[in-house]
Amino acid sequence: MFFCPSILTGNRDVLADLFSSSKLQRKHRYHLSEEKQREFLELLNKLNHESSKSDHYTADMSTILIQAIVIFLSRHCHTSPHETAGMPDWIHHSLHYINDHLDEEIELTQLASAACVHPAYFSKRFKTTIGLTFSDFVKSKRMIKAKELLRNSPCSVQDIAEQCGYKSMPHFFRTFRATTGKTPSVYRKMSLN
Repeated sequence: MFFCPSILTGNRDVLADLFSSSKLQRKHRYHLSEEKQREFLELLNKLNHESSKSDHYTADMSTILIQAIVIFLSRHCHTSPHETAGMPDWIHHSLHYINDHLDEEIELTQLASAACVHPAYFSKRFKTTIGLTFSDFVKSKRMIKAKELLRNSPCSVQDIAEQCGYKSMPHFFRTFRATTGKTPSVYRKMSLN
């Protein structure tokens, strides 16, 4: 497919804005959330589908879709407010990943690899930025989720433990009791009163 930048003419040169900001920041790799990745792929698939057609409207529709793709990238690929506040994007994305995958095993090495940083650097920078070690942060988020589910969900304690990433009930009980001073069942009963 041929791309001509002149199709993006208008009051604002979105294409130039997108690429000049990345050049100034020396940032040539962007992270999109899973939801935004799906939206982006949907736009690309629409463009691909449109380019396979050969009717009178193909060129116009392709132009519109290319504009939509460039605007999407411009809208979602700028430095996040967290980075300007001292939090690198890779930590911001790691926090989102942790929140979205609390029911799974979450490895520091996996997130460090996704962020393209060494695990030791990831660990140190995570602690200085967030104020907790990686494992303490994950445990804290899991306990927050467990308490919320115990208060608001009819699920069994075992189901809640699994939804919070605990495969071992004794480990879940020990961690919950160390965090709250109560067993999950007692916590649930007290929150209902």
